Formats: sequence, C-alpha cells, structure tokens
Amino acid sequence: MVGAILLATGAAFVITEKLKLTPAAIFGTRVSKTFSPVCACATDNAAIRFRLRRGGRVQIDVIGASGVLTRPLAHRRFRAGVLSFRWFGHDQTGGLSHDGNYKIEVRLFSEHRTIVLPNTIRLVTVAPRIEQFQPARRSISVGERVRIRYRFNEKAIPILLVDGREAVVGRFAPSAGTIDWFGKVGGQALRAGLHRLELEARDSAGNTSVATPSIGVEIRARARTGAHPRRGSKH
Repeated sequence: MVGAILLATGAAFVITEKLKLTPAAIFGTRVSKTFSPVCACATDNAAIRFRLRRGGRVQIDVIGASGVLTRPLAHRRFRAGVLSFRWFGHDQTGGLSHDGNYKIEVRLFSEHRTIVLPNTIRLVTVAPRIEQFQPARRSISVGERVRIRYRFNEKAIPILLVDGREAVVGRFAPSAGTIDWFGKVGGQALRAGLHRLELEARDSAGNTSVATPSIGVEIRARARTGAHPRRGSKH
C-alpha cells in the first residue's frame, strides 16, 4: 500500500511539472475593463484580444455573473495568432444586457479545453450624479483663479463648461475634489462680463451626467493704469 501511495504521488508530481512546462494555449490577453453601450463615445463597446497558440475550432462567449451565456461572439475555425472581438453590450435576443460584471469564455475544441479569461468586463449605463458644485468666487479679474469644489456619488472626471463650451477637464477621477478656472476657454481669455459656469461628470465607462444648473461668474475688466492728465489741467 505504501508503495502504491508513493507511486501515485510520483505520478502526480510528474504530471504537475509537465503542465508547468506546457505553453499556455492562450496568451497576451487584453480585455476592456469597463464600457457603456449607450454613451455614444469611444468606449461604447468592450474589446477582447488574445493570441491563440495553435489553430483550430474555437468558440468565444460572453458569460454573465451567474455563469449563464449572455452573448456568443464567435464559433468557427481560427488560425494561430492574434484574435480580436468586440461586444456591444447586447444579449442573445439583441436587447441591452443588464449592468454588471461579465467574463469571456473560450472553448478550444481541438484541445478539449474551456478557458475563462480572468479579466472582468464591467457594463455600466448609469451616469454619475453631481452632489456639489460650488465656485469659491463669483467675481474675478482677467487671469485670476476661481477654485471650484465638487462632489459626485462615485468616481468620475469633472468637466467644467463655460458658456456651453468645455473649459476645464480634470486629469483624475476622484469622487470629490477641486478644479481651477482662470477665466479662459481653449487657452483664450474671455471678455469682461458675466459668464455661465456648469459642471458635468464622466465615469470610466464614458457615461456623462446632465450638466448642473449654471452659476454666473463675472470677469472684471482690468483697470487702466498710467493714464496722463489732460493738457491744461491743474496739478
């Protein structure tokens, strides 16, 4: 019995070591982390890309969180090399899939294997909600700074609109913070007068919130300096 146990242990060890040395059937995987099929933007689909080491009949499916098939993407023979697919967020019936997390399942018929890619795709269709939009000042001189405080219900990029045009786009996506505006749009200083400031929030999937109600900020004209007194006037 002891000999049988030792023999089985040795066989298991050999098999394990052999599996370690066997090249992966799929490698170089790249999968979109998040997308929104309703954003009408560059992230309205999920991109799936990987390298197939050996050609053969392959089936690629989108699987929901419960393990149920959501959408088949392909089922045919492929040559070895790079395979690319896109999922636009629809289910088998053509309807829009529910918000949530999804996985990509790859079935390799020639190798009798099914591989679920570890990458999770998050489908999001609900835009962020703006909970605070507060300029620190309502009047500035040309070139002065207005610090604007904001808070969202989730992580998102702040986008400041001035008179309906994008003026400042945040570099990071915290759920709360501040952005600065210096009275310019597109690098050009605005004329003196009252200007309308609004705020939008854009999440990583590309969903953009409705703009906030506008808040007026006045840009004051610079006072003229160095004026000379009129000729003939008394000093």
